[in-house]
Amino acid sequence: MDNCLATLATLLSRQLALLVLTVAVSNACMAMGTGLNNNSSNGATVESASTALYGGFDSSMLAGGIGNKIDVSQFTHGNPTLPGKYRVDVYINQQWLGRRDIEIIAIPGKDQAELCVTKGLLVQMGVEFSTLPTPEDPSVSDGEKCFDVEKKIPAAMVDFDSSDLRLSLSIPQLYLSHISRGYVSPDDWDKGIDAGFFSYNLNSFHSSNGQIDSNLFYAGINLGINVDGWRYRYNGSYSTNTSTNSTETAQQNGHWQLNSSYLQHDITSLKSQLTIGDSYSNGDLFDSVSFQGVQIASDDRMLPESQRGYAPVIHGVAETNAKVTVRQGGNVIFETNVPPGEFKIDDMYNSGSSGDFVVTVTEADGRQKQFTVPYSAGVLLLRPGASRYSAVIGKLLNVTSQDAPIFSEVIYQHGLGHGITAYAGGIAAEYYSSAQLGMALNTSLGAIGVDLTRSVTKQAPQDSTLLGRSWRLSYSKVLEQTHTNFGLAAYRYSSGDFLTLSNAALLHVEQEVTGITSPLLLPENSFQVSFSQPISERFGSVYLNGTAQNYWNGAPSAVSYQAGYSNTRPWGTFGASLGRTIDATGIYHNLFTVSFSLPLGNEAFMHRPTLSVTASHGDNQTTEQVALNGTVGENNRFSYNAYNNYVSSNSTSTNSTNIVGAGLQYAAQYGQLSASYSAGEGRQSAISASGALILHQGGLILAPSLGETIGIVYAPGAEGASVINANGGKINRDGYAVIPFLIPYSNNDVIIDPKGSGMNVELDTTSQQIAPRAGAIVLLKYSTTIGRAVLMTINLVDGRAPPLGATVLDEAGKEIGMLAQGGRFFNRKLTDKGRLTVKWGAGREQQCIASYTMPAEAESENELPFQQLTVSCLSDVQMVSTK
Repeated sequence: MDNCLATLATLLSRQLALLVLTVAVSNACMAMGTGLNNNSSNGATVESASTALYGGFDSSMLAGGIGNKIDVSQFTHGNPTLPGKYRVDVYINQQWLGRRDIEIIAIPGKDQAELCVTKGLLVQMGVEFSTLPTPEDPSVSDGEKCFDVEKKIPAAMVDFDSSDLRLSLSIPQLYLSHISRGYVSPDDWDKGIDAGFFSYNLNSFHSSNGQIDSNLFYAGINLGINVDGWRYRYNGSYSTNTSTNSTETAQQNGHWQLNSSYLQHDITSLKSQLTIGDSYSNGDLFDSVSFQGVQIASDDRMLPESQRGYAPVIHGVAETNAKVTVRQGGNVIFETNVPPGEFKIDDMYNSGSSGDFVVTVTEADGRQKQFTVPYSAGVLLLRPGASRYSAVIGKLLNVTSQDAPIFSEVIYQHGLGHGITAYAGGIAAEYYSSAQLGMALNTSLGAIGVDLTRSVTKQAPQDSTLLGRSWRLSYSKVLEQTHTNFGLAAYRYSSGDFLTLSNAALLHVEQEVTGITSPLLLPENSFQVSFSQPISERFGSVYLNGTAQNYWNGAPSAVSYQAGYSNTRPWGTFGASLGRTIDATGIYHNLFTVSFSLPLGNEAFMHRPTLSVTASHGDNQTTEQVALNGTVGENNRFSYNAYNNYVSSNSTSTNSTNIVGAGLQYAAQYGQLSASYSAGEGRQSAISASGALILHQGGLILAPSLGETIGIVYAPGAEGASVINANGGKINRDGYAVIPFLIPYSNNDVIIDPKGSGMNVELDTTSQQIAPRAGAIVLLKYSTTIGRAVLMTINLVDGRAPPLGATVLDEAGKEIGMLAQGGRFFNRKLTDKGRLTVKWGAGREQQCIASYTMPAEAESENELPFQQLTVSCLSDVQMVSTK
């Protein structure tokens, strides 16, 4: 049985039988010294790679010794595709363009079919017809006419794979308009299906210290409804708190809180999102605030991946056909070939603040030229010609419950080129206005940003006006020689009368409602810094993060900073940090921490647990913790942790506490469950559950999590198969599975692993690509073939097998497969009883008929996952004599 199972996959498919036949033919021809002309497709005739391999040799070499010559004329043109319309994945120079409908056209008087590549499709691919040796006018009138790609575009190639429904075209860049890397046409952004979802997060917490028992309950929900590209989202929470002591019970009534509720839709032409309802304003120029109203804001995710964020344009000159290599931090991040003359590279990916670009131009004769292009990310830099904007009108939320103002906010940023980005913005309300102007520059010294903001606030009782201003300076840079990274250093100075929109609203309510004006806590100077310095790969790195801010009206300053060291070695990780915080009363709080973690067990063990030890000292208190955590089960579904915390006080009243705790989490296919317990001076226990469900036209689907953009796989009959992108998710009995966290406006590969599904189902394809719109719920359908899996051995009356590669037809005369070695034939579409015709030529003597009756499923030999039977194949004469 083991041998049969091991050889089943290699013997019983139509494609493999054709492959075996091809190899046998090639070997026969090599033995005979026959030269074969392997003609490739010319872009019009649909052929496989085996075109013309079967002419010019003696086909008796394939007879297998049974004396039956095989008529291989059916393979003269490979594995032909039937005429008709097909929905296929289109690739241009190995880059996915999207799904398009193409047509295979029959050629009158021939057994071949012709692939029709229209001018309209080529225009979408970016073909510049004016650059062709014989210029063509791709007008609308002939946009649907077939175009001979390989004949009219030099060095172009066309390949159509009917088994994967993939059309691949290779066209020289000379004849293409510029297409940014990672570009996906908006025509291929999938708005998804009409559907809804509901996700939840439940948590129950109980604590007791011997005197007071507390019970807290929290429930958070997210609701979404998608209809015709419109997306409604609702987010809220419910909480209760009950405390009991020896004399009384205090219960807080259940409190429901609305966090957000809004309607959203893409505005494709503007590369932006329209939001109606509760949302947050853009925080790049002004402080982000919560509002209820309308917002239109650009969405950088709609840009090609290579156009998001900031990266400088690289200009240069090549003297020959040259190779251009771009390095950053010693690593090659981009490489391309360019023709002689000036070149421009404007689709570099945003790689963060990792240092300048070092560009090397290698000429055809080996000569090299090298130059540096300054690059520091951050501080609101945009690419040349790129823009970003936001416009809001609405009511201010979450600042004051009384007399909240209606306001409008507009911001605009634009890349001017030469490493310069300009930006401006304004806010207008009934008693407040603010305006900002700024500029960001990418220089050899680093990325620098500077802006000025002015505010005007009207005070009601005095009928006076407060005029304030605020300067901000930002800087980021990597020192290439030492790899020192200033992630961000920012300084801001604000005058005493400078107010933000939120501060102005609070001031206005106090003056209008109470008539009493309390001094606001207004910042005067603030400073932020982020710094890191790698020492070496062996000795790790050091870092420093800090913030400092002082206030007007004599309020104490707020200071917080932390310095540390970290290192990762093959045996584990080690780190140490020292931090200081100065609170509002001016008291210093210091904290020193040392930690290391060590994986336990053999490296080959995939579920190795990790032992962590942490010790910290600060504020006359020392804390020591030892923890163990790890995962078990398929796809790490179970995770666990256990710890011991020892806290000792160094004050005059010495006291110590020992806390022991443990937790367990289970990530099920339809949700996540967790429980924890700890005991020390008191006891704490918690139970939580989270999950989600989707309602759509096919029914209800349960899932552990969703994310913003969601995919649904539908593969009928493939229960148990795994979806690679779904964190171990499997297809349910209805044929559905959920894919969370798809990347919007980008190509997502969705792959199904058939392992785990039944033997009676076969996936016609296991991979698809999808580019969903943000927030969409997209449906990906995978066609399947369902039926009893049968391994049939077909013998002639004398016991010998028909020739390898013979065609098998059903009773309707439809081709359903080919014979593998030994007359073996595998199929899932056979009825319980019927007749098959086996043909290995055009003559009546080159065919036979096999009658079969399927055995009962319980009679399957050795309980294999497929049926087995042996049948005899009779010629017409033998059929008559048998009757």
